[in-house]
Amino acid sequence: MNSIDEPPGVRSRIEVSDVATPVTYFRYTGSWKGTFMTWVMTPANSDRLRVVRKTVPGLENFWLTGMWVRPPGGVPAAAMSSRDAIQLMCHKDRKRFATSVPA
Repeated sequence: MNSIDEPPGVRSRIEVSDVATPVTYFRYTGSWKGTFMTWVMTPANSDRLRVVRKTVPGLENFWLTGMWVRPPGGVPAAAMSSRDAIQLMCHKDRKRFATSVPA
């Protein structure tokens, strides 16, 4: 049935909502099986996962960033972890950290 043939009053009875599913997350982020977060925070692991190291002992000037580094993870956490790494690099190099280029 197209819009010309629809019975009167049908449109007013339709409720529409926008729902994000695992397929939505996969389509827009390419995340594994559509996950939007990485770690499952439980009482047993919450202290251990609270802080994940951003450096690897023995590797100079190597920084870890991404959704696995900032629990519970996800795309926003990936962006934040990259910002954190740049801020640490600036601190190490004694440079002023700025979030935008001065005009």
